[in-house]
Amino acid sequence: MIEFAKQDLAGAKSEMDQLRVKLARQGDVDALKTEVEKRDKELARMTAEASARSAEVARLRSLLQRLEQSQTLLERRLVELEATVTEGNHKIEMLKREVADKTERLRRLSGMTD
Repeated sequence: MIEFAKQDLAGAKSEMDQLRVKLARQGDVDALKTEVEKRDKELARMTAEASARSAEVARLRSLLQRLEQSQTLLERRLVELEATVTEGNHKIEMLKREVADKTERLRRLSGMTD
C-alpha cells in the first residue's frame, strides 16, 4: 500500500510538473498573443502613416506639376510681352525719326518762304 501511495504520489508529482509546464507555456502564449496584438497595432499605425505620406507625396507632386505648367505659361507670356515692348519701342523710334524728319522739312520749308 505504501508502494501504491508512492507511485500515486509520483504520478501526481509528474502530473503536477506537466501542468506547471503547460501553465508556463500558457503564460508564454498569452505573452506572445499580447505582443502580437501590440505589433499588429503598431503595424496598422505605421501603414496608416505610410499611406498618409504617400497621399501627401502625390498631392505635392500634383501641385509641383501645376506650378511648373503655370511657370511655363508665365514664361511664354513674358516672352510675348517682351516682344511687344520691343516692337513698341521700335515703332516709337520710327515715329521719333519721322517726326524729326517732318520737323526738319517743315523748318526748311518755313525757311524758304521767309
